[in-house]
Amino acid sequence: MSTEVDGAEYLRRLKQDECSPQSKPSTPTCGKRVDVAERRATPRYKCQGSVKVRVQGSDVSAWGSIADISLHGCYVEMANTHAVGTAVNLSLEVGGNRVEVNGEVRATYPFLGMGIIFKQMTPQDRLRLGDMVLIAARDLRLIVPHAENTAFNWQMPKISDPLRLIEALENFFVRRHSMSRDEFTRLASGLSSGG
Repeated sequence: MSTEVDGAEYLRRLKQDECSPQSKPSTPTCGKRVDVAERRATPRYKCQGSVKVRVQGSDVSAWGSIADISLHGCYVEMANTHAVGTAVNLSLEVGGNRVEVNGEVRATYPFLGMGIIFKQMTPQDRLRLGDMVLIAARDLRLIVPHAENTAFNWQMPKISDPLRLIEALENFFVRRHSMSRDEFTRLASGLSSGG
């Protein structure tokens, strides 16, 4: 716990130093309070995952943890950080999904981590990234306690068009490796209600 507090204090001081009188006048954030979240194209969600980081053109990789993720970037916790503007290759893994992406370091906090924007990925990896973000967003919801016999209370949705369901399941498993009962229920119910 004390390391988290020390790290947060370090970041606060680092941000204050950026706008101190000794800062270069060309620093665009000096004199203004800039909310990084307002500059992001999509929201980031806290998550737990691993990432392999390799500077483009290098054979050396380092491992870190993903602290948050969005459709356009992530924050990687690791001690060995790289300079802002460094082009990196990432192999992200969250919730059983793996994504390969080229990115660029946008913020760096020595010995703590880096903010990285995603630059380039395949269409398949873009779909998997969407799944990662959905998993992270879903994990933020409050968990409502269920009765002990919930498993016995589940009702199979009525399937009006089994072929559409099979096609929807095929599409789902192209991007994902597993499906929860709730995900199946939503998928099947959506098809039977015309969605």
